[in-house]
Amino acid sequence: REAPEIVGRLVRERIAATKDLGGVTLDDLRRHDKRLEASALAEIRPERSVASRASPGGTAPDRVREARAEVRAALKR
Repeated sequence: REAPEIVGRLVRERIAATKDLGGVTLDDLRRHDKRLEASALAEIRPERSVASRASPGGTAPDRVREARAEVRAALKR
């Protein structure tokens, strides 16, 4: 429940500093919530976010490969 508020504060801070999320440190995260651990740095990586979209039609690399294979198969018919 609190995550959107925490993320919002972090994003606003980074935007104000004209920085993206790529350089966020654990100290940056903990300024917004002391409960955040080092693993949170891996969780906010864009590639991790994309890979987590694993439902059918999602953007996870495996789902994209599957969709591409389906399209190729349909075009060969």
